[in-house]
Amino acid sequence: MKDRRSRPDVGLGAPVVVTVDAHGEVLDIVGDLERFCDEAGGQAQTIQRLLDLLVGDGDPPDIVPALEIAENRFVDIHIVAEDETRHFVLLDASDLMRTLRHRQQVGYDVALERDRTRRRLPATHQMSAATMPRYQGMSALAAVIGDMRGPLVEVLGQARVLESGVGSDETLLHSIAAIRHAAIRLDAMCMNGLIAFGDPSTVRSDIFDTQSIAAFIQDTFQLQARMQGVVLDVRAPAPPVRVTLDDIALRLVLINLIVRALEGLSSGTLVVTLSPDAVRRHLDIEIGCEPGGFDEDCFGELITAATPGAHLGLAISRAVLMQMHGRLELVERQDGGFEIWFRLPFGASVPIAGAS
Repeated sequence: MKDRRSRPDVGLGAPVVVTVDAHGEVLDIVGDLERFCDEAGGQAQTIQRLLDLLVGDGDPPDIVPALEIAENRFVDIHIVAEDETRHFVLLDASDLMRTLRHRQQVGYDVALERDRTRRRLPATHQMSAATMPRYQGMSALAAVIGDMRGPLVEVLGQARVLESGVGSDETLLHSIAAIRHAAIRLDAMCMNGLIAFGDPSTVRSDIFDTQSIAAFIQDTFQLQARMQGVVLDVRAPAPPVRVTLDDIALRLVLINLIVRALEGLSSGTLVVTLSPDAVRRHLDIEIGCEPGGFDEDCFGELITAATPGAHLGLAISRAVLMQMHGRLELVERQDGGFEIWFRLPFGASVPIAGAS
């Protein structure tokens, strides 16, 4: 038997050819057959697997694709007949099979994440449909606005599923970011409309910690900020501090203000700082932009209570903050530009009035 495995022109990716006669005796081996052998069985076991392909009635197949000839070693086998001999041409398919298995596993993971997301959305979406009982006696228009929120929640959930499956494809990530951001803005507009047209009940007293708010901000805006070329820096104390506030109202205000802050930004760092004071029982939140700060016009309407309808999100945010007994300031920075700052006392439980 000739063994030419040591030929210098036969690389690791080159085919291996095993030639046998009519009695199954090996006549020749070209290439490195050891690549397709288990340590325990060696070449004899691999050759026997090849000979097994010749057993049976009729002619053997011309091609046997992706055969696992040894543990985690896959080959495409071409069987070439020549008189009384058979040539087995082995082409390594291990990398291809690993890629296919990986893609299959990613598909399984995405499907599982889709199911988890669908189950989780009613409980974790920032302003879930479970908030609707707060808005009793709403006008017909407000009821329609409320009905719009269910599909928006589904869009956000599906966008998260898509994001988990696209890897680092920048084009797809830009599209997903745009879809998510549009859905987030529409959902906030729905909530703003509910407050403007509805008759909300009193503010709730939810107990949560500052880390959960920081995580919410990151999850909601990090992708959009990155696609705009903006670094999102959310700062919260460690360990987290528990506060008692209306969680839904606070998140609505944050969405309105951060959406506004991101408008027109294409560089720099958007900084959101959460500073709770457990002794004095208040939560300070500051939204700034480095370097340069915001133009005065960016949040001016929030401070000056401009004419209704000029910017509904800012008008609603101002109304919510005032009804939560919040303090609100547009702070001028020493090196130019402005930052928005507001303080909310813990435990407020007063009605939220509509923005009028």
